[in-house]
Amino acid sequence: MQSIESLKQLAVFDRDRIEHVLVVHNGLRAAAQFDDIGAQYSDVATLDILGNPRFLPYAGRYEGRSEIVGVLRRMGTDVEFISTEVLDVLVDHNRAMLRARARLRHRGTGLTLSQEIWDVFDFEDGLIVSQTKHFDLQTFRRLCAG
Repeated sequence: MQSIESLKQLAVFDRDRIEHVLVVHNGLRAAAQFDDIGAQYSDVATLDILGNPRFLPYAGRYEGRSEIVGVLRRMGTDVEFISTEVLDVLVDHNRAMLRARARLRHRGTGLTLSQEIWDVFDFEDGLIVSQTKHFDLQTFRRLCAG
């Protein structure tokens, strides 16, 4: 049986690892380093991008590292991250939420806007096994419309 102190140390290690992955993930996403971002995901990870596919062409469920990297690459082709700032990181056991503010430029319309992006993650063995992405669809529509 593990002591309370051992369990506390394990929780700190997990929290530190999760926070590290979230910060790295956010930086890689902003830098459009899609192959490197794939290393943060489990082979069987899922990504749910919430929204109406009529207004958000990326909305849907993506299963597996290659599908996730593929949709992130498609998003990066359309939208450039000018800057990103981590606002909040909440960690509870193997779940986490990252709230970031991003300054985005649509490559087609040229319009630049700021938007908050919220990501909810589940982790297993230090890797992302599921992610749900939330962002303001009205802001995204304005960004795409120019």
